[in-house]
Amino acid sequence: MNQTQVLPLPLLIGVLLLISPFAFSQLMTNSNVGITINASTQLTVKGDVQNVGTSTITNSGTIDLNGNWINNSTNNCFGISQGTVIFNGANQTIGGSSSTLFNHLTLAGTGIKTLLVNTTAGGGNVAPTGVLALGALPLQLNSKSLTITNPTPLAITRTTGLIESESVPALGYGVVQWNIGTAAAGNNFIIPFGIVSPAAYIPLNINITTAGAGATGFISAATYPTNVTATPNNRPLPTGVPSLNDISGTENASKVIDRYWIMGAQNYSTLPVSTLLFRYRESEWDATGGSTNLITEAELRAQKYDGFVWSNPTLGLVSTALNTVTVTNVNAYNNLWTLVANSSPLPIELLSFTATPTGTQHVLCQWVTASEQNNDFFTVERSVDGLNFEKVGIVDGAGNSNGYLNYTFTDQEPYKAFPITG
Repeated sequence: MNQTQVLPLPLLIGVLLLISPFAFSQLMTNSNVGITINASTQLTVKGDVQNVGTSTITNSGTIDLNGNWINNSTNNCFGISQGTVIFNGANQTIGGSSSTLFNHLTLAGTGIKTLLVNTTAGGGNVAPTGVLALGALPLQLNSKSLTITNPTPLAITRTTGLIESESVPALGYGVVQWNIGTAAAGNNFIIPFGIVSPAAYIPLNINITTAGAGATGFISAATYPTNVTATPNNRPLPTGVPSLNDISGTENASKVIDRYWIMGAQNYSTLPVSTLLFRYRESEWDATGGSTNLITEAELRAQKYDGFVWSNPTLGLVSTALNTVTVTNVNAYNNLWTLVANSSPLPIELLSFTATPTGTQHVLCQWVTASEQNNDFFTVERSVDGLNFEKVGIVDGAGNSNGYLNYTFTDQEPYKAFPITG
C-alpha cells in the first residue's frame, strides 16, 4: 500500500530501509542517512530530492522523481548500486555541489532535463551496464559534462530524444565522455546530439574499426553552431583557434560550414581507429539566414585542428541528401573538427619563419610548415619598409603534406640599408 508523507521541514536520520512502495511529497532531504531501496521497490517523490552530509542511497529498485535532483553530499550518492532513477516531471534539473553517479537514468514526463553539474550515467560497478534512456525528451548539457561508463553502444537509447551540447566557447563546452575502453571493431557509438529549437537531430557516429589499447580509454565530443550574421560569419571561433585566415591573411569563413565538433581521446596507449560520420543542418552550409557562405555542398570535406595547425582535408564521402560527411581510418581525434569546401580548405600552416644574417654577408631564411594543400611553391620576398616587396627567389613546395617540413633559402644580395654583422 502506498504511503504519502508531507515533509515541510524534512530531515531523515538513521537508516531507512524501503521494502514496499513509498511516496513522499514536497521535498525529501536525505541527511547523513544510508537509504536502501530493495529490488522490486519503488520510491516515488512528488517533489525534490536533496542529499546532504554523508548521505548515500543503495538503490536496487526504482526512484520515480517529479522534482529536481540536488546532490550536496560528499559522495556520488549511488556508489556501485544498480537501480533506476526516473525523471518523471516537467522541466527538471540535476544539480548540487557534488556529481551524481546514476546507474539506469531514464527521462520521462515532459519538458527539458538540464544538467547543473557534471553527471555520470551507466553505473559504478566493475562492469557498468546502466543505460541512459532519453525516450522522447531532450537532455541539455548546459556547458557541463556527461560521462557514460557503460562501454557498449547500447548505453544510450532514444526514440526521438536528444542530447543538446550547444554552448559557445566562452561558457564552456557541453561534453559527452564515453568510456568505451577497448571496444572491438564493429561497435558503432552514436552520440545523439541535437537541438531543441529549432528542432534538429545531428548525431555523431564513431564506428570502431580497430580497437584501442587502454581499459580506461574514452572518447569525448561536443558540438556547437556559429553565428551566421556575425561579420565575418562562423563566429565565435572555438577556443584556441586564432582565425580562419589563409596564409595571405584572407578570411576563409565563407568556405567553412557554421558548425564545429570538439573531440578528444585519452587514457590510450594505442588510440582506436574509427570511421566518423558528421551531420550538419542545411542552413549551416548554404547562404540562408544571413550567412555569407560560398560553398558547393558536394565539395564538403572534414578538416581537423590539433591545437596548433589544420590538417589537410580528409578524404571522405559527402551525402548531400543526408547532410553527412563520412571520414574513414581516423586514429587522431584531438582537438576539433569542421567541414570545409575542398576547393578552398583552411590552408598551409606556417609554424615559424626566421631570417638570420650570416658571416658571408648573406641572409639565411628558414621556415617550417605543418601542413600543405596543393602548394606548388613558395615565393620569397624582401622589403625595406615592410610595405613594398620584391621577389628574390622561389622554393618548391611539397604539394600536399600533413607532416612537419623544413625549408631554407639564402638571399645572396640582401639590402645594404642596414649593416649586416657577423
